[in-house]
Amino acid sequence: MRTSALTLLIFITSFNCFSDDNLEISNFLINQRETHDKSLFESLGELMTAGERPEVEDIIDTPWSGRCYVKESPNTPTNSGYIFREKKWFKIRTGGAGTTAYPPQFPFRLPLGFKRKEISYEANSYWLRDKPEDYFDDLSIRKVNRLLRRDGAPYLKVHFLENGIMIRLSDGDVSILKRNGNYLIEEISSGDSTATNNEDAGIRCYYFLSNMIKSSI
Repeated sequence: MRTSALTLLIFITSFNCFSDDNLEISNFLINQRETHDKSLFESLGELMTAGERPEVEDIIDTPWSGRCYVKESPNTPTNSGYIFREKKWFKIRTGGAGTTAYPPQFPFRLPLGFKRKEISYEANSYWLRDKPEDYFDDLSIRKVNRLLRRDGAPYLKVHFLENGIMIRLSDGDVSILKRNGNYLIEEISSGDSTATNNEDAGIRCYYFLSNMIKSSI
């Protein structure tokens, strides 16, 4: 059975009222399953199609917590997280070869002879499948980065598409991120596909502001 367009429209519109917790979207997905016989994976595909490219200032430097669903287990959630940040690099003024990475978590005074390069961005999409589904909900960005460094999970270069944000994962898959109201929706596909809601999608995720962020608002 096809999901009611009116139901979907009402849900998407309601996102505009700062409903930034996991309860509302999870209830919606479960209702779609019970009422319209749609898996949570399928419903996330529809939300992905209805989304748009996020604005940088709305998502940067925030530990987004979420849930992911794989195509083979479309109703079983796993924990997930997404961080988008500015990449800080510097190059030698005299035209010397190479560039030097500047980790933003260790600020220091720039040495003479270095200057700022053009702003670019990087992101990290991650999960720990051996942990509970709410594992990232209460972790600060500092704790998340500590876990990522420990596990060797790199931040990856961001590519801005017309209707989304793309990163190429280390295993060759492609992640595309869109925004639907106050939620982020991600779709991960194999190969070089940059389409959304496509048959190659193997993982779909949604993200909301973590409890750590909400408690400070």
